[in-house]
Amino acid sequence: MRYPQWPPEPGEKWGNSSKPAARPREKKNHGRTMQYHSTVTTAIRFLFLLFALAWMALIFYLSSQPAIDITPLFPHQDKVFHAVIYGVLAVALLGSMRHHPDGYRYRQVAIAVLLATLYGLSDEFHQSFVPGRSPEAGDVLADAAGALLATLAFRWLLRTLHSKIFRPVDAVITKDEKMRIQQ
Repeated sequence: MRYPQWPPEPGEKWGNSSKPAARPREKKNHGRTMQYHSTVTTAIRFLFLLFALAWMALIFYLSSQPAIDITPLFPHQDKVFHAVIYGVLAVALLGSMRHHPDGYRYRQVAIAVLLATLYGLSDEFHQSFVPGRSPEAGDVLADAAGALLATLAFRWLLRTLHSKIFRPVDAVITKDEKMRIQQ
């Protein structure tokens, strides 16, 4: 089967439709036209959401277990664990959101941190019903701090990678190469 070329010739029909071919979904970005591969980005966001829900279920399961006496390896070990666990949750929640071509906005970071912190708060409330466990305000603060640090680091990493991978061609080509191209 031969697929039609894009863009179709003027007046050419595409497929079995009597209508002229539709243009792909486009958005303007600083004067440049960008095509979005919405199917791929939607699938990735869906996977982030599934991971976030599975991570939340794991947190709930682990917080349902009675407390175990473990000798800490370093001071405030439990707070570090809380920060890491809720940092991963916040990054998964942020990844499930639609982002701007330049990266995630601070508003989206704030929403992800708020959702992770609220889940941490509900987890501490849940722990009040588990034998041998008790809620602590310090755990909620560690959850919020870990969520904030992780989402900011994730945002910075994506913006840095995006600027390195998709930097303008002028930044890659040296003056000598430009002169050779112009001649």
